[in-house]
Amino acid sequence: METENKKLWKDTVVFMQEDIKHQRDLFDKIDLNTEKKNESYQVIAEKCNDFLVSSDLVLEELIRYPIFMEKGLECDDVQCDTYFTNYESTFEEEIKTHFERYNELKKAFTDQLL
Repeated sequence: METENKKLWKDTVVFMQEDIKHQRDLFDKIDLNTEKKNESYQVIAEKCNDFLVSSDLVLEELIRYPIFMEKGLECDDVQCDTYFTNYESTFEEEIKTHFERYNELKKAFTDQLL
């Protein structure tokens, strides 16, 4: 069963992907100081590509998450329960880290425009 939180995370990841694609396209079209663009643009473009790849992976994991966690309902010992509890905690931290990367990337775009 998918929790409301996980559904919201999926929707947020999809939004972030579209937003970063849009920001990247906008950034490509803006006539920035050529020297400044050449120095920083490659770094930001690489971060965009990395972020989009990791977003795809996060989204796939969010889609598989409810199915995987259903197996945890069948646990009949502490070791199994601990495994699924640890998995959930680790996964939630990965999502939070992904959201932080998005904020950092948005800030990098904004800093380039100023």
